[in-house]
Amino acid sequence: MTHSSPSLTDTKRARRLKDKLTRQTVRLGGVMVFVTLLLLFFYLLTVVIPLFYQASVTVSERFSISSPGTPRFIGTDNRNQLVYGLDETGVLTVARRPSQSSAPKEAALSAQAKTVLQRSLSSISRPAMSWAQGTAPVVAVERVPGQIDVWQLSFRNHYQDSHTVIPQLSPMSAFGGSVTMDPEGQSLDKLALAIPDSLHGQPTAPVLVAATADNQLVIYRGRHRASLPLNAPVSELALSADGQRLFVRQHHILSVWQLTNEESVKRERLNLSNVNASPVITMRLLAGGRSLMLQHQNGDLTQWFDVIKSGEPSLTKVRTFSPGTGAKIMAPELHRKSLATVDNTGQLSLIHVTSEKQRHFDRRFTSVPDVLAFAPRANALIAVTQHQWQWLAVDNPHPEVSIHSLWQKVWYEGYSSPQYVWQSTSADDSAEAKLSVVPVIFGTLKVAVVALLFAVPMAIGAAIYTAYFMSSG
Repeated sequence: MTHSSPSLTDTKRARRLKDKLTRQTVRLGGVMVFVTLLLLFFYLLTVVIPLFYQASVTVSERFSISSPGTPRFIGTDNRNQLVYGLDETGVLTVARRPSQSSAPKEAALSAQAKTVLQRSLSSISRPAMSWAQGTAPVVAVERVPGQIDVWQLSFRNHYQDSHTVIPQLSPMSAFGGSVTMDPEGQSLDKLALAIPDSLHGQPTAPVLVAATADNQLVIYRGRHRASLPLNAPVSELALSADGQRLFVRQHHILSVWQLTNEESVKRERLNLSNVNASPVITMRLLAGGRSLMLQHQNGDLTQWFDVIKSGEPSLTKVRTFSPGTGAKIMAPELHRKSLATVDNTGQLSLIHVTSEKQRHFDRRFTSVPDVLAFAPRANALIAVTQHQWQWLAVDNPHPEVSIHSLWQKVWYEGYSSPQYVWQSTSADDSAEAKLSVVPVIFGTLKVAVVALLFAVPMAIGAAIYTAYFMSSG
């Protein structure tokens, strides 16, 4: 005896009405899901496309500042109202940017900036000096031979007008006054400064490192001074922001020192001529102080950072960039792994070292600037060429995003080899953004497969039960 399903024999009008209403509801739901997916797709498209926009740099204004010498260090406050420069004679000048002129941007000189603070920080003609860049920069200047004064330049809003920024120059109390680097009063050749952030809520001692005329390396930390002999004159010093790693370049020899509160130890010694045939002309640390950028005479830029080998850190060359024909000057950003370079022809290039994203611009300078620096928010570049200041507006919101950083293995700081890593944020502003989508895609696929292992049997069982066993009432 055969059995007919009730759904095949039920001809009641109410049931037909329910079926029709259900079909229309399901159809409308499907259309709405499709429309929602389309809207979501276009929304994501509008969010993703700007990530791949090219950077732009435009000359905003040109002006001059009353300063007796050529600036060695320059910068601006966080709101881009004031500019400051510490020149080769030890004179610090802070000036207010002139209002943007309506004259053509190609004009040779637009205005004279109004000086709001000027002070001589040294009594000798060519003092050693260094600085720690930041929203409140710290400068160290040799006041008399062998003696250093450390100053902090801060910016505050005027109490009557919150849109007006006022500079304040004050001695840095952490050093407790002037610091004697050479008791014999010899002039210092090179100077490096680091102001570490507090560690776990505990204040950490700032660090001063100097190279003396008689080839002594003097390290001052926590009001304790240590002097170490060197076998040759020092070409450059670079000190990490945490004050724990010191890079000493003596022509083509690069030494890495590990600094602690108890002792200072030379960790390793590298012969740079064995790695790159072109001599090194300058070196700078990137944001965070982990990567060292070496600029070579032929224009190449090489990135170096520590890689664990045989259980010990070893400074290793990771990348090489060729931004122009004999790049001569570079300026790192304050918070990102980006830098700007200018070559012999005046061509400006913006490079993000992690994503290997490069953007080259037409000739922006008639000659190589004497000094180049980013604004704290990286939305402007400041350049000084023969006492003429240039302000360049920079729009480079997402340099860390590139096809390389999204889909290929990337060698990140602190890693032993190139890897696929997703870590888009960190508690440290200067940390590398790791944006590989490969682990995200594989993670999604693994979750989907596991979910399907449970969902498919349940769905098939539910369909069988609904079709053959569930009552039609």
